[in-house]
Amino acid sequence: AINQFRFGYTRSASVTLTASLSLDFAKQVGIQGTNHDPRVLGVPRVTITGFSTLGDTVSTLSGETGDYHFVDDFSKTIDRHSIKFGATVSRLKPSPFFAVTPRGNFSYLGTFTNNALADFLLGLPTTASVGVGDPLVNGRAWRYGPYVQDDWRVTSHLTLNLGLRYELLTPPTDTTNRLSNLNLSNGNIIIPCENGKPSAK
Repeated sequence: AINQFRFGYTRSASVTLTASLSLDFAKQVGIQGTNHDPRVLGVPRVTITGFSTLGDTVSTLSGETGDYHFVDDFSKTIDRHSIKFGATVSRLKPSPFFAVTPRGNFSYLGTFTNNALADFLLGLPTTASVGVGDPLVNGRAWRYGPYVQDDWRVTSHLTLNLGLRYELLTPPTDTTNRLSNLNLSNGNIIIPCENGKPSAK
C-alpha cells in the first residue's frame, strides 16, 4: 500500500494599465461621479458616430489570486484489483479588482441635432454611464474532489478501468460582506447578511 500527500500553493496576478495612467481627466474637466482611485485614472470613453472611439478602455480588470491545494492519494493492490482513492481540497482566494466604466462612458449618436459631432460639441450625449462602488472583491471558496478508482484485471487480455469522482465548489463568500446577487425566481436582489454569506431571500 502506498499513501502520497501533496501540498501546493498557486498565486497569479494581473494588472490592466490605461494609456493615461497618471491623468485624472474627469477631475480636471469637471465630470461628476467618476472614480478617482489611482488604479483607474485615465480618459473617459467617448463614442461619436462616424468617428474613431476616443479614450481609454471601458473597464479595468486587475487583481490577484492565492490558492492552497491539499492532495492525498492512497493505492493498494488486492488480488486482481489495483485500488486507488483520495481527494483534492483547495482553498480559493480570488481578489479581482473589476472597475466597470470608472472613468465614464459617453455615446453621441446625433439624437438631439441629427449630427453626432454637433451633439458632442454641445455636450449632449445620447447615453452616459459611470460605475460606482468599491470594485475590489475579497472572495473565498472551497473546492472538494474525492475519487475512487479500480483497475480490475479480469483476464490476461481484459482490464476494466472503473472510477468515480465527485467535484464540489462551494458558493463564494466575501470577507468584507459585500456580495449580492439576483434571485431569478422572484426578481429580488440577494443582499449580504451575517458572516459574509448572502441571504437566502
